[in-house]
Amino acid sequence: MLKFPGGSTIDAGKFVIVARKKSLFTEKYGVLAGVTVYDISQLSSYTPWATGGATKFDLANNNSAVGATTFEEQVVLLDAKDTIVDLVNYAWPGTTATPNNTPILITANADVPEGASFERCPATSDTNDNSHDFAVHPTKGDQTPGAVCASVEGVDLTIGKSCPPNVQTDAHVPNAPVEYVIVFSNNGTATANNVVISDTIPSQLTFVTQVSDPAAVSYDPNSHIWSYASLAPGASGTITVETTLNAGVGYNTPIVNTAGIVSNPPEGVATRDNNVASCTVTTEGPPDLSVSSTLPTTLIPGHEFSYTISYANIGQSDAANVTITNNLPAGVTLVSEDSPDANFNNATSGNLVWTVAALPANQAGKITVRAKLADNAQTTASLPFSLTISTAPGETNTANNSAGKNAVVAKHSVYLPLIIK
Repeated sequence: MLKFPGGSTIDAGKFVIVARKKSLFTEKYGVLAGVTVYDISQLSSYTPWATGGATKFDLANNNSAVGATTFEEQVVLLDAKDTIVDLVNYAWPGTTATPNNTPILITANADVPEGASFERCPATSDTNDNSHDFAVHPTKGDQTPGAVCASVEGVDLTIGKSCPPNVQTDAHVPNAPVEYVIVFSNNGTATANNVVISDTIPSQLTFVTQVSDPAAVSYDPNSHIWSYASLAPGASGTITVETTLNAGVGYNTPIVNTAGIVSNPPEGVATRDNNVASCTVTTEGPPDLSVSSTLPTTLIPGHEFSYTISYANIGQSDAANVTITNNLPAGVTLVSEDSPDANFNNATSGNLVWTVAALPANQAGKITVRAKLADNAQTTASLPFSLTISTAPGETNTANNSAGKNAVVAKHSVYLPLIIK
């Protein structure tokens, strides 16, 4: 396992490429927008375990350890919550490696919260059992590689908290759920006694239920305080708190939730900076769908014509079960349609219906329609083409949910030959 240089950052939606030779990569592919390229020589080994005990690598020679006859690396596959779901070991020379794909745990039955990191601990071996192989770093202050494995003398309690970034208000989703996950641990060398974890439920939320793992000795549902008799060195746990958003909370309201952990006797002042963790969820408004078309104003009997239907979600939250309906008047039949992001009902006349399972906020789509007007269409007649869009559950603003248009049937053009004598 290798780590990036100090101060390196990866922004959301950006890509990072580690190349054997950055100069050769750039020469072949050029400078790629939104991509940061590192030379592998810029990276360094993360822990002694990650390098098979070697202290220095010859990065130009298959990443082998200088002066060593063998080395081992491990590639870890994570899910969206940073839980290890698979791992592959490889070694040089040969392919034999340990810990032979024994499942690795980060914490007992717990995910690492977003924004936290984790480190191999103990750093030099895999436990090959159900104890913790990785220690969680919930706060940035303790994310220095090796800090946890070196251990802090005495008690070092730490707490982290995760929550969804946004929640929809009751105007769109009544009693929308908000889940908080608290991760706590003792990273010190001594057992913490009389451990108390508190969580302040914000006034905008209503408490529903909680689950602690391992189970707390006691829990006070009024003050939301969990008590543990002790927390051994390296031990950790999680508390999941389920709440719902109250009615009447306005849009774009930040809701801050704070949790803390203490022990008695208390830990030293130097290690208390990681005893409090907060998480903010912001309310967002409902989806706001809009629809429009480029239907021609005049149509010619017996002729084909084309137009584009544009739809979008300009609201703050995602729209589900979106339905777009375009009614073709009598005498108009569908020739073809192209809807790459929607499902079509395959109608050729009357109501043409497209459905979109989910339309994220600030996303849009297009539908191209080609149709034909009947030969016997009455000239000067006004043909109504209704067009609507809807979602379930509904919106609060429906003013832009319809865009019907009328097209006038034009007279046939007659061309007479001109003979000049």
